[in-house]
Amino acid sequence: VKLAVKTLRENGTKDLSLLHCVTAYSNNPLKEETNLCTMLDIRDKFDVVCGFSDNNAGLEIPLHAALAGASIIEKHIVAEQENKTFDSDFSLDPSDLRLFVEKVRNAEKVLGVVKYGPQSEKEQKNTIYRRSIFVVKDTKKGELFTTENIRIIRPAFGLEPKYYENIIGKKAKMDLEFGTPLHQEHIEW
Repeated sequence: VKLAVKTLRENGTKDLSLLHCVTAYSNNPLKEETNLCTMLDIRDKFDVVCGFSDNNAGLEIPLHAALAGASIIEKHIVAEQENKTFDSDFSLDPSDLRLFVEKVRNAEKVLGVVKYGPQSEKEQKNTIYRRSIFVVKDTKKGELFTTENIRIIRPAFGLEPKYYENIIGKKAKMDLEFGTPLHQEHIEW
């Protein structure tokens, strides 16, 4: 494989794919003999698009390969399962292939994209259930903020809890009523 990749690269090949292959030709392949990490090592070692060549029965292992990062999946296909050939026992018929593609597409939806923070509108709305700093006792202008008159509670309408220690000992810029979410403009910095 090293020689083949070297030869292809030296002769101008830019786009190259290598597939990890399991050739047990089994109706009941052993998961522990699949070693999909090899596929990822091939991708990294040779800087290629990686894939998985599956010569075994079933959809589970190639689906795992797709989830692990395979860009190409190779499976044997037969027109009808009734037509017995050497490889028909571990081949997919058209309905199996359709099912496999659906499973891969659904898995891709679950994998999604890199996205930090709330993943949906509902999750965004749920951020209000986080904690923030509130006035929990009527506080007069010029009065110091203490553990008695401010607390970290729900919902997240006030300053983030990370500011709590910095606010203790600071003065109120205005009169604040019990239940007020604390904000920067309420504090003499």
